[in-house]
Amino acid sequence: MEVKIILKVILILLQLFKWAMNTTVLVLYRAGDEGYFMGASYNKNHDAESYVSGVFIGFMTLTKAQLISHVINYCTDRDNFFKRIPLELIMLVWGVFGWLFAGTIIIHFWGAFIPSNHFTETNPASVGMSMGIMSLVIGMIYLVECILIIVIHNLDAKSGRNRVGQVVVYGPDQVEYRVVPSQKT
Repeated sequence: MEVKIILKVILILLQLFKWAMNTTVLVLYRAGDEGYFMGASYNKNHDAESYVSGVFIGFMTLTKAQLISHVINYCTDRDNFFKRIPLELIMLVWGVFGWLFAGTIIIHFWGAFIPSNHFTETNPASVGMSMGIMSLVIGMIYLVECILIIVIHNLDAKSGRNRVGQVVVYGPDQVEYRVVPSQKT
């Protein structure tokens, strides 16, 4: 199998895993405190809640849209798998920083939480910390996905598939691209 096809399948599997983790984090966020609203912070700080919930919902929607478009694009046009590289990289880099920042906010708030009856009650801080750690893991998955897309794009550039024109190969390291001039009407 070609390396590029393996990387594309890994990319789709990463997106499925990312979507499952995002769903798990969202369920913990909504009902992690024994069925009650968990939130990103124990004191329900409005700034933290609005940022974190925006990252959770926004990137869940983005991940589903990316997954569907990759599957459709992979099934219909395998040679031109990535046509939206700049936009996709911008969203993925934003995902890296968004998820890492959301995980940091959650760990910051829940790391210092001590319930008033901490000897008799279950501690919701452990659920909050796991939600924060999962958010950091999702941020790292976004980073790995960025690297995979860049590697796949570079493999396409070396093969000449993402260029317009003719590729002339003189040797293993000598490649010449002859660009076809644009036709003006």
